[in-house]
Amino acid sequence: MIRKSKSRKVHYVHIKEAAALVQRLLQPADVTFSHPGKLPDADARFEIANNEATLELDIDFFRAFPGWEVGKIIKRSYISWQGYKLNLKNVFIDGISTATGVAASSHQFTSSGFSKTKQFYRLIIPVEKSLAFHHYIEHSVYENDFGTLSSTCLKAIIGTTTVWAYYFNDTEGNYYLGMEAESRLDFEDFCDKTFALKNAMGYLMGKMEGNFGFYFAYSNRKMDAFKAFRFQAFRKSLHTIYSPVNSNPAAYIRKRHSLVDKLIKAKTLRPVSANELSVLTNKLYSSGEFTSVIMLMMESAKASLLFMPGGYAIALETISPLITDGLKKDLKPIPSKPLGKKVRLALLNALTEFKTEITDEGYQTLEGRISYLNQPTNKAKLHAPFEALGITLSPEDLKILNTRNDFLHGRVPDLSLLGDKRTDDTKTREMFYSAIRLYTLLNHLIMKWIGFDNYIVNYPKVHEKYCKVSLHEGFYRKV
Repeated sequence: MIRKSKSRKVHYVHIKEAAALVQRLLQPADVTFSHPGKLPDADARFEIANNEATLELDIDFFRAFPGWEVGKIIKRSYISWQGYKLNLKNVFIDGISTATGVAASSHQFTSSGFSKTKQFYRLIIPVEKSLAFHHYIEHSVYENDFGTLSSTCLKAIIGTTTVWAYYFNDTEGNYYLGMEAESRLDFEDFCDKTFALKNAMGYLMGKMEGNFGFYFAYSNRKMDAFKAFRFQAFRKSLHTIYSPVNSNPAAYIRKRHSLVDKLIKAKTLRPVSANELSVLTNKLYSSGEFTSVIMLMMESAKASLLFMPGGYAIALETISPLITDGLKKDLKPIPSKPLGKKVRLALLNALTEFKTEITDEGYQTLEGRISYLNQPTNKAKLHAPFEALGITLSPEDLKILNTRNDFLHGRVPDLSLLGDKRTDDTKTREMFYSAIRLYTLLNHLIMKWIGFDNYIVNYPKVHEKYCKVSLHEGFYRKV
């Protein structure tokens, strides 16, 4: 909590009513299950568990058939819950037993009257705790009707829409992430915009909130009384120890107090600005491929060392054409189109001289390879985005980029050149070093792409002692 400034206008959020309903929904409750078809009404125990809405229906095991077969999906049904009629979507029958009756689950339910038309929407995601943006992203100040004035808030402008994200807690100590738009939006567009901002926050902070959330619809900009609500299951939260930026040098530099003091005094490091956050969020909003890259990076950070560097290598290969799209420089070995065609025809003519000495299958294979002879090499495609953005690669960077094929084919590159003499411990360190070098290179590309001009964390330097490498590099890398 911070002190209220008389001169600063803050964003105000009416959140108590929606938060109270969320807490009620998170408590197990007895409900009545109904179906518009042939299935009879039944008493049930309703609970949100394992990131979905679950039901234990009080139905006699011996009378459960037909209609309640395991694996069946009931498309339309609803429950009566505390004065609300909640419409369930695609209820899945998980199991039937003599002890609990019928166990079922659904990934989505809505209250009556919830529509996808243009209105004001808010998303509330229950979380373990609030996160501070200070060292990662430029934050804003907001106030809510719990009486809290806080800086755990940020905003991004996506297209022409301002989207807010803020952490808050209720009087019982429950924590949430709230997200809302200042404009009326179609529901799907609101989902896409908040999803983009959530992914941007996750990438920059190493913590992507998920599991499930509650959408609330409002008729006015004040958003003080909701009309209807919706529960939606999400992919699981992803929390990693990696983030591209951190303006607190003490977070990574150990036992180098003089260097930490120097960086702090000179104000060398800064978080991502609100404008840079908006650029990143817009790129995620407009590109499913870029979103996949960010998700893959987050997943790779949580993967075992066997998959971690390979995941980053795939992410690097995926993002390269996104950055170089429209690049004037031709990456083909022979940039001249007429000359490339001339060389290809010459090789095909030369091949025909040996047609009788080669099997049909072999001839077709060679013919196909010649036809694609002038395609850009994988090496050229990986180097292209760095060249396009004016990023100078060090010998260590180039060494790791050249191991791309090893990672994609499940091999551990021999960075130490020890061959069969490498121990398992050496292989483990080399895999980890390769992974954090690739991750740092990806961060350099992405942060440069969004216009960030400060410093990113140089993870190979941070972990050089563990990796047993000696690097003449800084702990932070200038973008």
